[in-house]
Amino acid sequence: RPRGYGGVAILWREDIKHLIERLEEGSERIVCVKSKKNFSKKSKPHKQKNTHIWNDEIALALLNNKKALFNWKEDGKPKSGKSATLRKNSRSELRRARRHEIARQRDEKYAEIMNTRSGDTKSFYKLINNQRKQGKTSIAEIIVQGKVYDNTAEEIIKGWNEHFANLATPAATPEADHTNREADIDVIMESCLDDSIPISFSVLEVQNAINKLNKNKSPDIYGITAEHFIHGGPDLTVALTKIINNICISCVIPDYIKMGILSPIFKKKGLPTDPKNYRGITVLPVIGKILEILLKEHLWQIIAAIQNQFQRGFTSKISPLFCALLLNEVIIDAVYRKTPLYVALLDAKSAFDVVNHSSLYRKLYLAGISGSLWLLLHDLSVGAQTSVRWENLVSEPFDIKQGVRQGGILKHRII
Repeated sequence: RPRGYGGVAILWREDIKHLIERLEEGSERIVCVKSKKNFSKKSKPHKQKNTHIWNDEIALALLNNKKALFNWKEDGKPKSGKSATLRKNSRSELRRARRHEIARQRDEKYAEIMNTRSGDTKSFYKLINNQRKQGKTSIAEIIVQGKVYDNTAEEIIKGWNEHFANLATPAATPEADHTNREADIDVIMESCLDDSIPISFSVLEVQNAINKLNKNKSPDIYGITAEHFIHGGPDLTVALTKIINNICISCVIPDYIKMGILSPIFKKKGLPTDPKNYRGITVLPVIGKILEILLKEHLWQIIAAIQNQFQRGFTSKISPLFCALLLNEVIIDAVYRKTPLYVALLDAKSAFDVVNHSSLYRKLYLAGISGSLWLLLHDLSVGAQTSVRWENLVSEPFDIKQGVRQGGILKHRII
């Protein structure tokens, strides 16, 4: 009789007795059995990722790849030869098709955001929400002007504060003379003070401005959200109307309305350790947003009359695609006529971050904006401060001496 079986006791339930088969091997002391069914734990079905990455080109490439794989196995899995080459090429073609579809969907998403009319901020917040859903970019350090900030969130937020404070401060240029520019602002301010007619708003106008606020957004630095005003009732609206009208009469905006909280948002390109690859989105006080919505209506009445008819960016109810259509038709016509065509594309780097305040408000005055409206717009930037928020920490505030903050209602109109 065979020997060498170990002494192992196996117990099983009565209801599966019919699945146990006794073997002839063994002895008087040892009984050998086997199961008629595999009781191993079934693995969970693998859920394929990125199932949304699909089109007809990928389907055809996948079919060709399966055929090439089958033929390669039939040939004995050779390392070279026709079947091996076809398998390699079909696999490369499948990967290429997937990359093209991923790039197409990415470009389509960016185009949707860029082509949205300025009056609709849904896509603007869509970009922010997508960033939050994907999780914040986890970094162990940032490098600001050659200096490394690392190890702790307290140290990193110092780096963020230095980076954005530098952006908000004009570069020192000793050879530049801004005397005339600053003198122009003084003259413009005196002229606007002499000609100012107080702007006033009704309770209905303020209520309509409140209704235009975006819901379910982050609270401002004081913990106030749009919902506080939307559901605050008529008494709150009346009180807010009085506050706003008093601000408009004095043409002086309190500093607490100009205090913002900035969150760095990674642009999904470049090194995460380089702060230049982040966009600073600022959450401003809700009261300030309501005031900006009210002023925007007055500002647009003037801008709409002087704006170039071919201006498409930041224009209500008009998409930049209209301008792209004109350019596309010109290119097609030049190709058809076989005539040379020269196209110049200009992109202003950090246009929102480094625009000079004096130059900006002088340009607004020359565009026809004067009186109380100019004084209020100008005072929005005087004494404005911003703090950086990073991983539940808030930095010390710094002064905004240049640029317009991304997240403000009026930033597109002013630029």
